[in-house]
Amino acid sequence: MASALEDAFRHGFERVELEVFASNGAAIALYRAMGFREEGRMRRACKIDGRYDDVLVFGLLVEEWTATPVRP
Repeated sequence: MASALEDAFRHGFERVELEVFASNGAAIALYRAMGFREEGRMRRACKIDGRYDDVLVFGLLVEEWTATPVRP
């Protein structure tokens, strides 16, 4: 993931964003470790097997990426 982000920012991206189910704790931990910040929540955005799940929106700006000296 670090390689993909580095490549994106090197090619002129100023922002990378993603969405993840709130119940996906492992993915959320990874995204936070990579420097992504939670920017919003879409409540009850998806219903799977009769259960609702929120969707979290995360974003990472090029300035935040370049300011992080140590990456996982």
